[in-house]
Amino acid sequence: IIERYDAHQSAFSPDVAARQTRVPSTTWSDVSPETLSRKAAAEQALLTDLRAMDRGTLSEDELISAQILERILADRVERAPFDEARIPFTGDWGFYSLPGFTLSRARIRTVEQAEAAIARIEAVPAYLEANRLNMRRGIETGFMAHKDPVATMIEQLGEIIVDDPTESQFYTPFKSLTNSIPETEQVRLQEEAKAAIRVTIAAYEDFLRFVTLDYTPNVRDGAGIADLPQGKE
Repeated sequence: IIERYDAHQSAFSPDVAARQTRVPSTTWSDVSPETLSRKAAAEQALLTDLRAMDRGTLSEDELISAQILERILADRVERAPFDEARIPFTGDWGFYSLPGFTLSRARIRTVEQAEAAIARIEAVPAYLEANRLNMRRGIETGFMAHKDPVATMIEQLGEIIVDDPTESQFYTPFKSLTNSIPETEQVRLQEEAKAAIRVTIAAYEDFLRFVTLDYTPNVRDGAGIADLPQGKE
């Protein structure tokens, strides 16, 4: 079951897959309703099999691992019907922060890693759009965030949007490429990174306009989840 769960994590998380395979990721998680539905069904199947498993032969460590995994899966299965992807952010963190944060912590030592990072920057606009569609579905179904975290999101988006691509979080790992990469290649990779960042920043500007013009007018005044559809459940 543990091995199946690890494979499941790898199938739905580019970052987990990269850690397991040691191959740099070039994408972000697929947050489309179809993929999230498949993910939820797979987790329900894992939970069902885990609960049916004979635990009498497990060691103490294996038993603890099974209990922890059961809690993780049970929580995900319980929350899946509420389609929480419609509000993909909290008061201090959101999907829009993940790409820049992740890439700012990257360490590029090879041309392969640099090109993968550039491909990931190029994939950010599609990731923003997928989340925007989920938020649009939230508007249509009345599943909306409270006004305070939305105000925080607008502030944080403003910090992500910069005029100079070299001042962007996305450019951080390209500022100090290692000597193992030839100088001519460093120049090429840095120029390609800057071009990709310009496109991505434009996508953030579009997303900010959506949040300001379309999303913000529909936010909830009340902070409690009871105000949401099915919130009292």
